[in-house]
Amino acid sequence: MNPLAQHEKLAPGVGVWGVGNHAQRSTLPALSECPAVRLVGLTTRSEKVREEQARKWNCKAWKTPRDMLQDPEVEVVYLATPVGLHHEHGLLALQAGRHLWCEKSLTASLDTSQELVEVSTELDVALCEAFMYQHHPQFRQVLQWIVDGQIGQIRSISSRFGFPHLGPDDIRYVRELGGGALLDVGCYPLSAALAIAGEEPDGVHAVLGRDEGYAVDTAGSALLRFPSGISALLEWGFGRAYRNELEVWGEDGTIIAERAFSKPPDLSPRTVLRRQDGTVVDSDIPPANQFVHMFATFAGVLEADAAREEHRRRALRQARTVAAVLESAHLTGI
Repeated sequence: MNPLAQHEKLAPGVGVWGVGNHAQRSTLPALSECPAVRLVGLTTRSEKVREEQARKWNCKAWKTPRDMLQDPEVEVVYLATPVGLHHEHGLLALQAGRHLWCEKSLTASLDTSQELVEVSTELDVALCEAFMYQHHPQFRQVLQWIVDGQIGQIRSISSRFGFPHLGPDDIRYVRELGGGALLDVGCYPLSAALAIAGEEPDGVHAVLGRDEGYAVDTAGSALLRFPSGISALLEWGFGRAYRNELEVWGEDGTIIAERAFSKPPDLSPRTVLRRQDGTVVDSDIPPANQFVHMFATFAGVLEADAAREEHRRRALRQARTVAAVLESAHLTGI
C-alpha cells in the first residue's frame, strides 16, 4: 500500500436531513454516485424509511438530527426538509459548524434567508442553494453561447415551468410548511433569469393566483426589468399541462432550451441556437445527472473562499427577487 494514501484527504462527508420522495429518487442516488463526496448517512422522522434507505445506500441511519450533527464524519448537511423548516433546520446545521447545502427555496422569507447567510459568513462555513439545473451541461451551453456572443446583446428572457396538480395531501399545498407554486416552481425561472442577466432586477411586476380550494398560491407570472435593459417574462404553476422551457432572445439570435429545469439523467435535452442569418445549431447535449454535477461543484466550494462568497451572494439575490415578486403581486382566484 502506498504510504501516502493514508494521508490523502477523504471526500467531504455528507449527512442528508429529510428523506422524502425527491431525496429517495434524486438526492441519495446522486450523492452515492458522485466521487467528490461521501454519503455518510441520513435522518428522517420515519423509522421505516430511515432504515430502508440506509440499507439501500449502505450508510448510517441517525435516529435524530442531533445524532447526525454530533457525528464527526459529517462535514456537510444536505437539507431536504420542507421549505417552511429550512430556517430552523439550517440554523442548527450551521451552528453545529457544518456546511449547508439546501434545497430550493432557501427559506420562506427574505429575513430568514438573510439570517442563514449572515450566520454562514460569521462561522466561515459554506451555504449553497441547490438549483441543480444550473450545473447541467445544457445550462452551461446556454451561458457559453451568450458569452461567445452568438446571439449578440440579450434583449429578453422567457421561461415557463409548471405541471398538473399533485395529490391534495402533498406538502406543496401546506402553507405552514412553506408550500406554494412560487417557492416550489416559480423559483426556477426566476433563478434562470438572474443567472443569465447577471444582475438583480430594478423593476418587478407580478401576479400570483390561487385555484379554488387551495390555501397557497398555485400559479404566478412576473415581468422583470434589469438595469442593462434586459426584460424577463416568467410563468409558473400547478394545475396546468407540463411545460419546462427557457428562451433567450438576443439582437442576433435566439437560444431555446427544452426540459431546462427538471430532466432525468438519461435524457439528452434539446438546446437550439437560431441565428439571425437563418442558420440553426441543434446542440447535442449528452445525458448527465445534474445532481451529481451539482454535488461535485458544491464540494469544490468548500475549499474556495471566493466561491463560498459567490454562492452566498446568489442566495441573497434570489431571496430578494422572490421577496420583490411577493411584494408586487396581486393574488387572484384563477
